[in-house]
Amino acid sequence: MNFYLAQEEARKQSQRLILLFCLAVFVLVVLTNALFVVFVWFSDIGNLAGTQRINVSSLPWYQALLAIIDNFGWDKIAIVSAIIVSVIAVATWSKWSDLSKGGHVVAELLGGKRVNPDTKEPHERRLINVVEEMALAASMAVPPVYVLTNEQGINAFAAGVSSDDAVVAVSQGALMQLNRDQLQGVVAHEFSHILNGDMRLNVRVVATLHGLTMINETGRILMEAGSHRSYRRSYGFSNSSRKNNGGQFVIFIAGLALWLLGTVGQFFGEVIKAALSRQREYLADASAVQFTRNPTGIGEALQIIGGYGKHSKIDNPRAHELGHFFFSAAFNSRLFATHPPVDERIERLLPNWNGQYVESTAEAELRSEFGDPVMGFSGGSLHAEDLSKAVQSESSGSSDISFEFQEQAAAEPAFNLKSLLERVHTSYDAKGVYYAFIGHESVATNDWSERIAPLSLSQKLDLLRAAIPSLKTLSKEEYSAFRSSYLQVISADKKRSLSEWLGFELFRNPCDRFFGLAKPVKPKYKNIESIGGFYRIAVTKFVQMGTRTTRDQLAAIEAAGKASGIDLAGTKLALNISTKEFTTACSELKKAYPLLTPRLIKGLLAAAEVDGKVCEIEQKLVSILAAIWDLPLPTLEMSEAA
Repeated sequence: MNFYLAQEEARKQSQRLILLFCLAVFVLVVLTNALFVVFVWFSDIGNLAGTQRINVSSLPWYQALLAIIDNFGWDKIAIVSAIIVSVIAVATWSKWSDLSKGGHVVAELLGGKRVNPDTKEPHERRLINVVEEMALAASMAVPPVYVLTNEQGINAFAAGVSSDDAVVAVSQGALMQLNRDQLQGVVAHEFSHILNGDMRLNVRVVATLHGLTMINETGRILMEAGSHRSYRRSYGFSNSSRKNNGGQFVIFIAGLALWLLGTVGQFFGEVIKAALSRQREYLADASAVQFTRNPTGIGEALQIIGGYGKHSKIDNPRAHELGHFFFSAAFNSRLFATHPPVDERIERLLPNWNGQYVESTAEAELRSEFGDPVMGFSGGSLHAEDLSKAVQSESSGSSDISFEFQEQAAAEPAFNLKSLLERVHTSYDAKGVYYAFIGHESVATNDWSERIAPLSLSQKLDLLRAAIPSLKTLSKEEYSAFRSSYLQVISADKKRSLSEWLGFELFRNPCDRFFGLAKPVKPKYKNIESIGGFYRIAVTKFVQMGTRTTRDQLAAIEAAGKASGIDLAGTKLALNISTKEFTTACSELKKAYPLLTPRLIKGLLAAAEVDGKVCEIEQKLVSILAAIWDLPLPTLEMSEAA
C-alpha cells in the first residue's frame, strides 16, 4: 500500500464528490425553478409577479413548460437560482468552516473527553501508549487522544483536515473491551485514515450534505409558517379570518414541495456518502495490517464487535451525520450503511475464520500488562522498532514516487526512550525538551539538556514529536507565550541554526493549527513543471549547505533530479541563494499536491547519499523539510565522518 497514492485517490474521490455535488445542486435548481414557475402560474401570487397567463393547453407538456418559463421571465429564474445556490453555498461553507478548525471539534461534538497525556488510569495509559507507538512508527506527530465516555459501543475514529490537526478518539466500550493487540489494530486503522487523506474527504462529505439538506430545511420552515394553526397562534387571528388566510395554504404547499425536493437530494447524497465510505474502510483495514503485520489484532476487534451486545452503535444524536468517520457502523442501516458488514471485513482479514465471534479478555490482559514495566506491545504484538520498519518498508515499495529509507543502526531499541517518553507527558517538560533541543538553558529546561545529550538525532526527533500532545494541553494564551518565547530565543543572535529551525517547525505546524493560529494550506501546484523553479532553489541550497566538493554538488543535483523526476539541468552552483529565498521556496513547495511532495524528499535523500557521506546538516535539513511539507520524517544513516 502506497499511502501517497492512496492520498491521491482520496483527492480524486473528493473531486468526484464535488462533481456529484454540483450535479445535485444543478438538478435541485432546475426542479425548484420548475416548481416555482408552476406554483406562481397557477396561484394568485402570479398576479403579484406581474405574470400574464397564456393559453398552453394545446401544447405538449415540455413545450408548455418552456412557454410558461419564457413568459414568466428568465430574469426571475436567475434570481430564484441565485437564491437557491446561495443558500446551499452558505450552508456548506458554514459547516466546512466549523469542522475544518481541527479534529478536536468533531471529537467534542460527539461527546469526547480529552485524555491527559500524563494520565495514570490504566485503560487510558494503555491507549496513550498505543497511539504514541503508532505515531512514532509512522514518523508523525502524536495526535491528541479523546475518549467518548458516554458510548458503550466498541468504536473509534480519526478526525481533522490534515495530520497537523488530527485527533484519535475511541469509545468507552472500545477502551474497556479491547485488549492491547485489538486496540492496536483499531488505532492502526485510524492512522491509515490520517495517512490516506480520508479525514479531509470525510469533512467535505459532511459539509456537502449539510448544504443539500438546507433545501429540505427551508421547505420545513415554510410548511410551519404556512400552517393555519401556527399562523393563528403566532399572530392572534381568529377563526373568522380563515377566508383571508388562503395564502397560508399556498405557502404550506410550496414548503411541502421544497421539502420533498430536498428529501430527494438528501437521499442521493446519503447514498453517495455510504458508497464512498465503504470503499475507504476496506483500504484502511488493509493499511492497518500493513502497519502492524498482525491481521489477528484488528480481526479479533471486529469479532468482538460482532458478538458484543452494543456492537459498535453510537448513541450520540450526531451519529448519523458523522457515522462515516467511525471504525465500524455507528448506526443500523442497510441502504445508507457507511461500512461493509462486519463478517465481510473479518473474512477479508482472516480467510480461515470459522464464523464464531469471540469474547473480550481485555481486563485480565490489562492487569498482566501493567504488571510489566517495559513499554511495548504485549503478547504477539510487534515492538515499536518493528512497526517503524514495517511502515518504512511499505513506503519504499516499487513505486517511483515512494520514499527509500535506510535502516537506522540497530542499537536504538525503543525501550531506551521509555522513561523520557513518559516524562514529556506534562506540558512543563514538553516545553523543556524543546528548549533543550536548541541548547537554551532556562528554568524550564530543567535537566533535559543532560538527558537528551546521548541520544541520536532520530531519537531526539521521536521525543519532540511525542511532546506535541502535551503542548496542546496548554491554553491558547499559554501556547502563544511559549511560541513567542521560543521565537525570541532562536532570534536573539539574529541567526537561526538548523536545530532552531527544526525545533520550531516540528511544533509550529500541528500546534498553530490546533490553536487556530493558522489555516490549512490549500494545494496549489498540480504538476512537476509548476514547482520546478522552487525545487531548484531548495536543492541548490541543500547541496551547498552539505559538506562536499563542487563536483559532488553537481552530482548531487543530478541525482536529485533523477530521483524526483524534476528537471534540474542547467542549475548554477554559483547562484547566491539567500535564506529568505530558500525558506520562501520551501513554503511554496508545501502547496504542491499530495502525490508530488514525496518526490521532493526522495530527491533530497538521493542528493544526500550521492557521495556516501550523510552529514548531520543534511539529516537536519531533510527532517525540517519533511516537517514543513507534512511528510513522515525519514531516517538517514549517518556516516562516521559526519
